[in-house]
Amino acid sequence: MVQKRRPEQGNLKRVYATGVIYVKGWGTKKDYRQAAQWFVAAGDRDPDAQNNLGYLYLKGLGVPKDLSKAFQLFQRAANGGNADAKEAMDKCTTAEPP
Repeated sequence: MVQKRRPEQGNLKRVYATGVIYVKGWGTKKDYRQAAQWFVAAGDRDPDAQNNLGYLYLKGLGVPKDLSKAFQLFQRAANGGNADAKEAMDKCTTAEPP
């Protein structure tokens, strides 16, 4: 299970960026499970983290595939101003069930 961490507001983008580092494998091996943990840590207040975590749930990368959870995360991200999240919500409705 993914653990939630509560970063300070000033560190929120650093927490998100750490998740991106694990997704991309920049300076480390790709580790989607670690990325998910970092996105969860930033996710309550960061629409970009919500969007990226939604993508991990949509694809089942580092977390169990869960289209409903992905849709919820994309919706929160869209409501928070993430421009990519609306398109991602459409992917949830057209994706094959697990």
